[in-house]
Amino acid sequence: MLISFEGLPGAGKSTQTVDTEPLATTLIDLFASSGDPYRRHGDAITETLLAAAIRTDILTTRIDPALEDHPDTVVIEDRGIHTMQSYALASLRRDHRANLDLAITWAHTLTTLTGQRPGHALWLRLPVEEALRRVSHRDQRAP
Repeated sequence: MLISFEGLPGAGKSTQTVDTEPLATTLIDLFASSGDPYRRHGDAITETLLAAAIRTDILTTRIDPALEDHPDTVVIEDRGIHTMQSYALASLRRDHRANLDLAITWAHTLTTLTGQRPGHALWLRLPVEEALRRVSHRDQRAP
């Protein structure tokens, strides 16, 4: 069974899950290169393609092997499809003023290509102000 942890930057997804593989970590760093945890890279197309690459890498290197080796196990995913779709939709609407139906179709099509969907998704919900405080604190600790 695949369970996905979803939520805003700073919601605690990574704190509640295991670390990602080196390629995914590198892509996450690139994905967050703008310095703004909500804007990410700054370009909707780049953001969604990087998010798809991250998810595909994690799925093929960690999730699929774990589920194949132990079919009855529970695998926890950090930043799953729902978070990826949320960022893509926000970027397309904000940066490109995309029609909502077009934005949803884009996000759904892209995430369909990244592999299986989770059996359950846990949304880590907290006030936006707290998420911003956590991201700011985390970024100050980073080298």
